[in-house]
Amino acid sequence: MEKRLRFPHQFLSITKGKELNDYRVKKFKLHDFFDAFVSSCEVKMRKPDPGIWKLAMGIAQVQPNQCVYF
Repeated sequence: MEKRLRFPHQFLSITKGKELNDYRVKKFKLHDFFDAFVSSCEVKMRKPDPGIWKLAMGIAQVQPNQCVYF
């Protein structure tokens, strides 16, 4: 079993498509780099809806001033 890489910060991905994302996560082993994935089609919110950002912050248990978006 492979070990997950650890970083001093959390990394979350907010994306829009489930099937393609699942494929990419598996193919490129993105679970080694990201702590969580939020798919807009699963949570019924899209960027720039503030709700999707609040959901991601809730998952990460952080405040807005602790986040970086790119």
